[in-house]
Parts: sequence; structure tokens; C-alpha cells
Amino acid sequence: ILALSALFKKFLKVQISKPLLKTPHSISSRTTRKGVTSVFSLGRFGYNMAATRRLNKELSDIRKSQYKLLRDINVDESNILNWKGKICTDQPPYNLGAFEIEINFPAEYPFKPPKITFKTKIYHPNIDEKGQVCLPIISPENWKPATKTDQVIQALVALVNMPEPEHPLRGDLAEEYTKNKKAFFQKAADFTKKHALQRPPE
Repeated sequence: ILALSALFKKFLKVQISKPLLKTPHSISSRTTRKGVTSVFSLGRFGYNMAATRRLNKELSDIRKSQYKLLRDINVDESNILNWKGKICTDQPPYNLGAFEIEINFPAEYPFKPPKITFKTKIYHPNIDEKGQVCLPIISPENWKPATKTDQVIQALVALVNMPEPEHPLRGDLAEEYTKNKKAFFQKAADFTKKHALQRPPE
């Protein structure tokens, strides 16, 4: 009996001295956390590559087509996510000059929309004094990854030519456009002559 008791105590001592094993749950949690980190890292890299490929293709297509709505396109080769160019409309009063715009594409493009800013001042109810544009096609709720940059430019030029006073960024100009188009167009023409850039040659 004494021998069995001593053997039992020795067994307990050995078991107590052993480190506790990790549960399957804790192991899987750590694995999951590492896995998520790895996936996010690869995902961000993948987004950048996808955006670069897509934008290089779009830029090449626009230049080959001699696109007339967006002229003098300037893209820094080290940063394909930033474009600059001049909007040239064919309808008065904005056909009296050209308007420089900047297009900033997110790293997640085409899954997230680009942002457009007017660098040239313009008298327009849908474009504010800072150059921000209210353009439905690039709003987060309306954006579709299949939409291409030339389609965005077409929508932008259409908005410039035909203001949407029901979605204004400048309420005073929207009211003027609605109540007295003749006065609005005259002021817009004068403003364009004063602030717009010279149109590039055809």
C-alpha cells in the first residue's frame, strides 16, 4: 500500500509540473489572426496591381482614340493614380475656354470611384469654389467597377453643359439658373472668359 501511495504522489507531481497544453480554440484563433493579416497584406498589394493595370489600359485607349473631351492629359509615370487634363466642352457658355481638372484614383480602383477636382474656376451650380463636383456616376452609392474613365468624363462634360440645379453645391447659382437662365449664361460666359484657360488646338 505504501509503495502504491508513493507511486501515485510521484505521478501527480509529474503531471502538475507539465505546462498546460493550448486548447484547439486558442491555436485556431492565433492561426486565424495571422491568416487575416496575411490576406489583408496580399489584398492591398493586389488592389494596387489591379489599379495600375486597369489605368494603364484606360490611359492608352484614351490617347489612341484622340479623345477630345479631355485634352492635354498629364500623368506622372511614377504615380498612375493621379491624372490631370483639360475639359473642353462644345456648348456655350463653357466652350469659351478650357478647364483643368485633376482625377485622383484610389488604390482600390476600380472597386472604389475616382475623385474629380476642378483646378480652374468655373461658374456652375454643381461645382463649388474649391472645385469639388457633384457627379452622381462617381458617388459611392452609384459607382460600378465596370465604369471606365472615359465614361466618367462624358458624364462630367454632360453635367457642365447641362447643370442639375436640383443637386447643387452652390445654392445661389442653382436658383439663378432656375429663375433666370439668360442672366446665368451671361455671367457664366463672362466668368469663363476671365478665368478659363486657352483651349488647346484641335
